[in-house]
Amino acid sequence: MENFIRSVARFIDNGFFKKRWGTHLDMNIRYFNIVVFLLSFSTALFSIFIGIHRKTYEVPLVLLIASVFFLLIYFLDNKTKRYNFYMILSTYAFNLVFLPVLYFVGGGIDYGTWLYFIAGLMLTVLFIHGPAFIVSIIIQPLYYFAIFLIHYFYPNFNPFGSSEAFNMNVFWSSPRNAVIINFAIISISIGMLIKSLFVSYIDEREAALLIVKDLEELSLKDPLTGTFNRRYLFKHLDESIKAAQNEHIPLSVVMYDIDNFKQLNDTYGHIVGDEVLCAVSKKLVENCREYDVVARYGGEEFLIVFPGAKDRVAYLRADKIRKDIESSQLSPSVKETITISGGLACYEPGLSASKLIDIADTNMYIAKEAGRNRIAWKNGALPPLKRQSDDDTDNSSKKYGRRETDNN
Repeated sequence: MENFIRSVARFIDNGFFKKRWGTHLDMNIRYFNIVVFLLSFSTALFSIFIGIHRKTYEVPLVLLIASVFFLLIYFLDNKTKRYNFYMILSTYAFNLVFLPVLYFVGGGIDYGTWLYFIAGLMLTVLFIHGPAFIVSIIIQPLYYFAIFLIHYFYPNFNPFGSSEAFNMNVFWSSPRNAVIINFAIISISIGMLIKSLFVSYIDEREAALLIVKDLEELSLKDPLTGTFNRRYLFKHLDESIKAAQNEHIPLSVVMYDIDNFKQLNDTYGHIVGDEVLCAVSKKLVENCREYDVVARYGGEEFLIVFPGAKDRVAYLRADKIRKDIESSQLSPSVKETITISGGLACYEPGLSASKLIDIADTNMYIAKEAGRNRIAWKNGALPPLKRQSDDDTDNSSKKYGRRETDNN
């Protein structure tokens, strides 16, 4: 059923009724347009149906007027955009005029036409809001009850001049069959309406959640490179430091800077510069595990958070990334080799996120002063290439998993 309703919605969005029934409209307005149009169409058919089976045409004329009225509402509310006014007007007309007419011409209580009052109350709940809803939900049941009382005390009363607007035996073999069929019509109509409303609500909710998710992602991502921004970086790094403190998990960060990037920008232009930034960020992400975080720190600077990696593992991975970028053609417009310099910092108790980044930044500038295209750590100390104990490699593998390159 859900697929059928969505297929109908797609058909509407691509067809003649898109302007007034399309999913681009507010759900309340969309369903109001559909209901009003169907009311106009059904009352027109009902008036023709009665006219064929009767010798007098008072009731068909009344129903035809109702059909024209709902059709005018259908066009006027879309033209004037006064949706709330026309929702109230049409709902009142439907409940206070159309349904009583249907009740009397359809045989009253005995033939089950009172069941349509349920649909009238449902439309009131859907389309009327605020103080008007409170007034309507009180007046309409009282109005229906008054009609029942009149019919109960004056069973032959009929505003159309006879006990029945037309001979019910023409249409129904018995009142019981009429009640069954009217009940089926109301049940199917209300069921379809509720189901379609539910599906529309689910679809719009999912669409809204996707928009929220996209907005959240945009607020956390760098618009050029698609890597995380500083806002997310500091939030994530604070959480990683807490995990390192509480669970004794090693943590390392590396700050990268593209060598001679200003000169590259001046030579080839900012468009090529942006192309290089995107290519470098892509390489960084490709060389990282799914739980590592790559962020653009500012300008041509990037920072990677390596949770679970001690000094030796972090250094080897940082240097592997440096070598990969050095050996890659990052832009067809740039003939020179593009390199990066990096500074490594390993978490120690008491360090804050800002201090950890500051240490990595200092080491990065040491790498640049030492000739660029290299990784520095601990103020330029010799790299930690000597293999340490097995516990020093990546002792958080149980929490984070292990990459083959982490032990190289």
